[in-house]
Amino acid sequence: MSGVSHSIRGLAEDELSLMADLDYVRTVFFHREYPWIISASDDQTIRIWNWQSRTCIAILTGHNHYIM
Repeated sequence: MSGVSHSIRGLAEDELSLMADLDYVRTVFFHREYPWIISASDDQTIRIWNWQSRTCIAILTGHNHYIM
């Protein structure tokens, strides 16, 4: 996947880079029960990431403006 690399740094100085969002990420949400990170981006997508496998598991499209 090409795009902008986004890094998320935790308290233990672990770093997770997510590569796929094609523009600025506006919001990041960490799921309480599943190993998911949800990102909302200026590329008009919402992406669901599995932080354990470090992969994008879903891309929600169809928005006509950036997502907050």
